[in-house]
Amino acid sequence: MIWAGGGVISGNAAALLQRLAEALDAPVFTSGNGRGSIPEDHALAMGPLTAQPELRETLSGAELVIAVGARFQGGATGNWSLKLPRLIHIDADASVVNRNYPADVALVGDAEAALSALLAAQNAQPGDPDFLRDAQKRRDEARAAIRVQMGPDHLRIMDAIRRGLSRQGNIVRDATVPAYIWGNRLLPVLTPRTSLSTTSAAIGPGLPLAIGAAVATGEKTVVIQGDGGFMLHIGELATAAQYQLPLIVCVFNDRGYGVLRAIQRMRFDGRTAGVDIKTPDFVQVAQGMGVHAEAVASAAEFEAAFERAVANSGPVLLDIDMNALAPMGDLFGRPRRA
Repeated sequence: MIWAGGGVISGNAAALLQRLAEALDAPVFTSGNGRGSIPEDHALAMGPLTAQPELRETLSGAELVIAVGARFQGGATGNWSLKLPRLIHIDADASVVNRNYPADVALVGDAEAALSALLAAQNAQPGDPDFLRDAQKRRDEARAAIRVQMGPDHLRIMDAIRRGLSRQGNIVRDATVPAYIWGNRLLPVLTPRTSLSTTSAAIGPGLPLAIGAAVATGEKTVVIQGDGGFMLHIGELATAAQYQLPLIVCVFNDRGYGVLRAIQRMRFDGRTAGVDIKTPDFVQVAQGMGVHAEAVASAAEFEAAFERAVANSGPVLLDIDMNALAPMGDLFGRPRRA
């Protein structure tokens, strides 16, 4: 199997990685930064699901892992509890190789050059079809489990975003509950350099990141943002309006800090403190800055509003009332308390 990290994207090696995977019939897992290394609707794409219980056995049961531009970070490996078989590790940074997992073969070099050389030299036969089928079955089970955890309304919202956005459209995810539950794991990324998220996991930078992506590419750019994080850069709506950027700001509004709520509920027997906030009327604020805005209180309303937002050439804000939607599971996989 192949493990693709952010080095595949920064090294412009996604097409080569896909060719290698197809030559070997190898399942491809990605890190969060490696999303888009292979289209996530490709039959060999396992997605960023390396930490999912359904797939850990697949990872540890492979005979060989080819890792490209990957650091094997804690979140992707269950804090390095994941067992890996023989490992070929390709990375441009020599200090990354052998840092978290010992490499049986270390190839220090640019991802594009290394994969080109591998493709020119390899004469291996495709891998075991039974292994591939088992990996695909476990992938589908993992995705199905996440879809159940999402709840029906968030499921419809996610599917509407992917259906309405082109393959080249940008997806930007702030540190917020919908991003953790489905945006970071299941919302399909289909093209390199169309997936952005916060590096530090701090809330807030989603809107500025999205403005940069929209300016740089000219493509429709969707932001998955919580209301607490959105408040940190709400003034940048004026920038989006001034330059009429192709931006759709989806504010998932639960009137508080949802991630902290989940942590507090887990650790303090359901009790919370300091996590509920008084948010403004985002629709009025956006309209006051010259941004088209709509309030959304159901999945059906979101589907219609998102379709209108895609058709709008300028920025649009959708204020999504999470309290009116069917609840998701919490960050730890359990149903949320009312």
